[in-house]
Amino acid sequence: MDVLVEMRPGSGWLAREGDRIVFLPNAETIDTAHDVIEPLLIPRDVEESFETMQGWINEGLPLPPMMLVSLDNSVRILNHGITKLSMTESPKREAERLYTNEGEVLNLGPIANLVAHDDEEEASGMLVEGVVRTGGIRLHFHRSWGTDAIRDTNANLPQSFLEIELGDRRVEVGNGLVLGRWPYSHPDFDETLEPLILNDPAVSRLHALITPTTDGVLLTDRGSHNGTWVVRESGESIKVTDVPQSLSSGDQIRIGDTMMKVL
Repeated sequence: MDVLVEMRPGSGWLAREGDRIVFLPNAETIDTAHDVIEPLLIPRDVEESFETMQGWINEGLPLPPMMLVSLDNSVRILNHGITKLSMTESPKREAERLYTNEGEVLNLGPIANLVAHDDEEEASGMLVEGVVRTGGIRLHFHRSWGTDAIRDTNANLPQSFLEIELGDRRVEVGNGLVLGRWPYSHPDFDETLEPLILNDPAVSRLHALITPTTDGVLLTDRGSHNGTWVVRESGESIKVTDVPQSLSSGDQIRIGDTMMKVL
């Protein structure tokens, strides 16, 4: 599950630890936030986090407005006191639903794209891990296809069976890949290509493209801030521009602070 968290300034707190996020929009002191965040994020079992918060609600404790989000196997939300919480699914489905459920776990399943925010104010895009000060959020979710889902390819387009190795992930080039921190929000995002989301602040929203052609697989930089390089097996390093560079098995790709290998 790939996640981008956008925030705006405010008097609340946001905490993200692995596959869980806790948001308190109105907690003015870190002590108040700590009393909520630690019991919900310290347990190793996600279910224990939900049981803890559900128990607080059932007991009628004087809780601040708060929201617990789980990203383990599907998107789940437990909401208390945040009434302006909307979920918008992928534009392809053109569906928008408003959730004001109090104390009920919402299991949203393996959604492709989801935006959640507590009000209509603009957020400033940031990647978040840990505890930060904020007053409002948008959560953008994308379920990686890799080992979690089957990727559909278009047989009418050029395809490549080359794979990109990124850490413990392997993704097939297929009909093409978009490399970026969050390409969905970029005006030039091409929905016919599969996004490969990179959790790297040095990577641009839409950084580079890998596209198969009848002449081979090509890598193109899309005007990124920090550049794109191909490192050949010989050690030669080539900066990639809007003029595509060919890719072959054994090459390495460097964008931002992220390295990946072509298999």
